[in-house]
Amino acid sequence: MTGRLAVAVLGGDEREHHIANALGENEFDVRAFGGAVLDPLARYRRARSVADAVRGSSWVLCPYPGLTVNDEVYSPAGDVPIRLDRELLGASAAQRGGLVLGRASERVRALCADLGIAVHETKADSGLVVKTATAVSEALVSVLVESTYRLLREHLFVVLGFGSTGLAITQLLLAMRCEVVVAARSRRDRERARQLGARPVAYVDRVDVMETADIVINTVPALDAVPLSVAGSRVTARIFDIASPPGGMDHQALVGMGLDVNWVRGLGGLRAPVSMAEAQLEFLQDLLADDVGDTAPAPQQQLTTML
Repeated sequence: MTGRLAVAVLGGDEREHHIANALGENEFDVRAFGGAVLDPLARYRRARSVADAVRGSSWVLCPYPGLTVNDEVYSPAGDVPIRLDRELLGASAAQRGGLVLGRASERVRALCADLGIAVHETKADSGLVVKTATAVSEALVSVLVESTYRLLREHLFVVLGFGSTGLAITQLLLAMRCEVVVAARSRRDRERARQLGARPVAYVDRVDVMETADIVINTVPALDAVPLSVAGSRVTARIFDIASPPGGMDHQALVGMGLDVNWVRGLGGLRAPVSMAEAQLEFLQDLLADDVGDTAPAPQQQLTTML
């Protein structure tokens, strides 16, 4: 490889630290900003500002968790918000490479189209989604154990949504002999939930079953997954929202109405940051392959053996 390809790694948690380190070990010029890990032996440079990180970078890498409603990057340890706007992305050289993130908003997608920047969404990769769902479900069990005073099997759970994450959570709870109700839109998903041993209900009936629950787990990234009408219902359950931004409800409003709402993000990085970093590097290897050069080692070998 001739020269050092510049890569900006923005925000994130321990997952992004491992990704940046692996790329730095493999001769990329990595500039990170807003990350959670301070490692004096890191093989990447910590930028002074987000502009410093992005300026001239052919690739802009953002965390797997989605953007907030203000198009801000997930950055729990950051001192300042990182917003994907025209000024920031326009200062990059990402027309050569692209922007990588969990899922782009319509505004960011339109902005990148105008700037000639390709958008690559990690949440569009089915293999990565499934692996992340496994880590999220394991981490969620740990959160539930620490948040309850009775055995988990003594609670009635309602899981909203039955995509990869809803499926993984349901499987794990059932394996622990918990009683689980799954609210799913499609008849196929409801039958799959029944096969596993859960009790399926139509998604439109979710508020009714939430009234019987001890714990509600939302996986649906739509603000009406837990509608404001639950405040006038008999719902007393603890609600754990693990959906990507904007989440599955108006958190502030429901808390103000007296509901026990917990928006838990970054569970994949909390449970298995190295496993998740490896999975994301597998996604990145194909994107970066053209820039690595014909004489460089195979990207798969390059990027995963460093972890």
